[in-house]
Amino acid sequence: MGNAMNERVSLILSRLKGVQNRIFLMRTALGALIFLSSILFVLILTALSSRLGHGSVLLGFVFWALSLIGLVGLMILIRKSWLNLEQTALVCERRFPELNDGLISLVQLSRMLLENRADFSLAMFERHLSQVEDKLNRLRLEDASDLKRLRMPGVICSFLFVIWLTFIFFLPGFPSAMSQSVFLKGLSREKGKELLKVSKPLELYDLEIDYIFPAYTGLESKHIEGADGNISVLAGSEVEIRAKSSIDAKSAWVQVLPQGRLEAVVKNKELGARMVIRQSGQYRFEAEDKNGLVWSEPAFHKINAIVDQVPEVELVEPDRDMVVNEEQEVVLRFHCKDDYGLESVSLVFMSREKEHRIPLKEFKPAELESELEYKWDLLSENFLPGEKIAYYIEAKDNNNVTGPGIGRSVTRYLEIFSPLKEHERLIEKEQELFEKLISFLGESLSEDVAKRDAVKYWDMEAELIRQFKDVRDFLVSLKKDVDKDDYSPMLVKEMMEQGLERYRKLIQEREESRRIRNQAWTVRLRADTVLRMEQDILFWDKQLQKQRMDFLLSLAERLKAGQKALSEMMKEYERTKDPALLKEIEAKLDELKILYQEFLARMGEIGQTLPDEFVNMDAMEKIGAGEVMSKLEKFRQAVHDRDIENALENAEDFMSALEQMLGQLEEGSDKMGSGISSENMMALRDGLKKIQELVAEQGRLIQETDAIYQKQMLAMEKAAKMAEREKGLLQSELDALSELLERQRDALNQMTPRSKLDAKDIQEFYQNRNQISNQLWQMLRELEIAKKELSQDKFDSTVQRLGNFEKQMSQIKQNFQKLSQASPDQQNSREFESSCNSGINRASSARRGANKLAGQMKDTLSESDSARLDALADKQGEIEGKLNGLMKDLGELLAKLPVQPKKTMEQLGKAGIKMKDAQGELKLKNADLGLVAEKESKYWLEQAQDSLEQFLEKMKGRPKPSGMPMSAQMRSGGNPGQQGQDGRTGVRTENFKIPGPDENKDPVEMRKKILKAMREESPKEYEDLNRDYYKRLVQ
Repeated sequence: MGNAMNERVSLILSRLKGVQNRIFLMRTALGALIFLSSILFVLILTALSSRLGHGSVLLGFVFWALSLIGLVGLMILIRKSWLNLEQTALVCERRFPELNDGLISLVQLSRMLLENRADFSLAMFERHLSQVEDKLNRLRLEDASDLKRLRMPGVICSFLFVIWLTFIFFLPGFPSAMSQSVFLKGLSREKGKELLKVSKPLELYDLEIDYIFPAYTGLESKHIEGADGNISVLAGSEVEIRAKSSIDAKSAWVQVLPQGRLEAVVKNKELGARMVIRQSGQYRFEAEDKNGLVWSEPAFHKINAIVDQVPEVELVEPDRDMVVNEEQEVVLRFHCKDDYGLESVSLVFMSREKEHRIPLKEFKPAELESELEYKWDLLSENFLPGEKIAYYIEAKDNNNVTGPGIGRSVTRYLEIFSPLKEHERLIEKEQELFEKLISFLGESLSEDVAKRDAVKYWDMEAELIRQFKDVRDFLVSLKKDVDKDDYSPMLVKEMMEQGLERYRKLIQEREESRRIRNQAWTVRLRADTVLRMEQDILFWDKQLQKQRMDFLLSLAERLKAGQKALSEMMKEYERTKDPALLKEIEAKLDELKILYQEFLARMGEIGQTLPDEFVNMDAMEKIGAGEVMSKLEKFRQAVHDRDIENALENAEDFMSALEQMLGQLEEGSDKMGSGISSENMMALRDGLKKIQELVAEQGRLIQETDAIYQKQMLAMEKAAKMAEREKGLLQSELDALSELLERQRDALNQMTPRSKLDAKDIQEFYQNRNQISNQLWQMLRELEIAKKELSQDKFDSTVQRLGNFEKQMSQIKQNFQKLSQASPDQQNSREFESSCNSGINRASSARRGANKLAGQMKDTLSESDSARLDALADKQGEIEGKLNGLMKDLGELLAKLPVQPKKTMEQLGKAGIKMKDAQGELKLKNADLGLVAEKESKYWLEQAQDSLEQFLEKMKGRPKPSGMPMSAQMRSGGNPGQQGQDGRTGVRTENFKIPGPDENKDPVEMRKKILKAMREESPKEYEDLNRDYYKRLVQ
């Protein structure tokens, strides 16, 4: 048989083998369904005996007999279900009579050919083969085994399975009865005898029940006497029942439905039993007497198992679904309570089809109710913009017996706000601001003072102020949104803040000028306004282009980050072979494809608004033509085919293409600049360099001053050590003076007036004595202060206080003379006067000692160091002069910029003030105070340096907002914040134009040239010509 004929026969036999396998599987499945249905039916029948509290032994025997017979029958069926090819062909012949025995004949002839037993013509066989092929091409052999035959057995088996599951979960006693029946529990000779016995009525009285509640409830045990036997208790509680019976029982038990039988305790005629109530049911006591008779209560007692209720949870706040920012903190306030105690509460939410759980609190035992607040940090969850999160509060009770019970609050939803969409909308609003500035500039340039009379002039000025206010109000509204936008550059935010302040000032001055009709001032203010508008228009022209390019770069970087993450995931899969990881990879690739398509759409839109010198359009067209997309598709297909090696290679190609694209875009972004000319940027960097030089010079000055200060401190320490002995002697003198004053106060208090004095003189005597006593007490306080100052080396203060002491003591001596004349105790008076003289002498001596110490501490600065401090003071003056020159140049430069560093000039001014202070202190030879002022000056110089460096960095940098998920949903086309005809949003691409009487008077290309000329710095002599051109343009 030739190769061609052999292939044709093999194809038919292959189809026949497929039918053979299909028939085998169908018959086997049919037998298995019948077997399973029979088993399930027998198991369901055990529900009939479950109400008796036990299973049926008979049903158990039926189950095992049916199982054994069914398994044997199933094995026989499986064996007979496997047909050979000839039998399979006969089945096909019966199913398709039009084959007319041709298929079975072909199978038999083919086997003879293969066994080299052919006694027929090959030409005849080939003709027969062609006829069979024609018939088989019109037939579907797979229909020989109709799977519809499995439908009804499958439905029956499924129905029985559902009933069985329902009985297991919802029919009390069914699982226990089924287990007893299947495993033939309780099957014994004694059990058989027992079942044949006829029970007699058992009477019980004096029934007592003890309830022992689960420990988690915190409830105390409960005792009931004279109960009717019915039990109603919390599920999981233990119940002890005691009763007296009418017979002398040999043994007893409790028949519990549906659980089964529990042994009881017999003591004389008293029966007792303990059982744990887990579900509702019935029970009764049964007993056997000494004669073997069985006694049973006539009726069952009810068991009511009270279910521990699940916790109640109420989500108080938020009370509605919300749209939130991915970086926002959502405050959740909720209330939860339980009947016996809470165990824990958690926040449960669904994100990307996965459930996440955040534990919020673990409760103390027996805590029944709680009101809580949780601040949900959305940023830590890495939610994606546009994602919708379902969440609820879940509380668990402390039921460790039948629980725990779980309660849930209502489910609410959070939708994550997309910051990229908001940023895109703000760029469009900035474009609108840009057009308003151009319109207002055109109106300002078109107004010619010389051609207006006074009334019309001031009316027009009022109209210009109104338009200016419209621009300001629009900027105020826009600034609020931009300040909250993480994607907006800091430079733009600062420009808005400073520009708004300048606009307010100009408007205020122009209103005042119009009020007083000061035309000369108004002309100057108009010129200032025009200059400001020109600078701001140039700034916004570049910034809008740069922001759009940065926006595109952000998308490209996210693409790159997503691709790298995928590459890492694939390497991880290559290592672990985790199938779940492959599904995540495919999902990420789908996200990446969507994002790349959005990127291409944005690139096409934004590219129309960017000048050619900033973008390599050939490279962009290459990317847009599909080179990178084709690499992405190959990457996705390789992952789908589980070709990991090829997928990794395509991942590298894709990454390389993305990096090339990102580099091209970054190069274009760098070329755009920041809205400030290169000459001014160079001047700013030169100013920064000069500040750095001043910082270095001030640092060297500080080092020299510090060296003198340290030397002076060493000299002062040496002098202080030498003065320690003198301080000790001086301290002793002060102590002696304190003792002297104490003795004087005691002596003074003992003095009395003469007996012959009249009342007025006696009153005057005591007034004088009290006055002197108060003076002595005040001097004691001054001495204590002097001692403290002496210990702190404040010698000048000590000298001053001791001088005051001498004067006060002399005053007391004079005052005492009058008091002494009125006192009879002259001996005491003479001693007091003597002590005053002694105090004056001691104070004078102590004052000279303190003065000497003060002189020793001051003479610590050498003549050479003193001269050096004078030189350093002059050096500080030179640095201050350089700083003043720098501030003048830098101030003139910053006045030309549309946006300025906020605090640089203020910080330089503070540095200059401190330099003056340092110079003055150094002249006074105060190295310590001079050093402090020098360091403060250096600090403010460094602050100015930092602020200028940050400003320059903002000039070239673009925002790096946190939380930039890869799959931010962005739709192409249209305007941000607006809907196009197809419902899409996007970036506006039309060019701006200066409004005028005839808005189509000049072609668009001419207006582009005007803006390009405005972007370039014009020589001074051409500025007037440019203004004249703008005037003519709008007329």
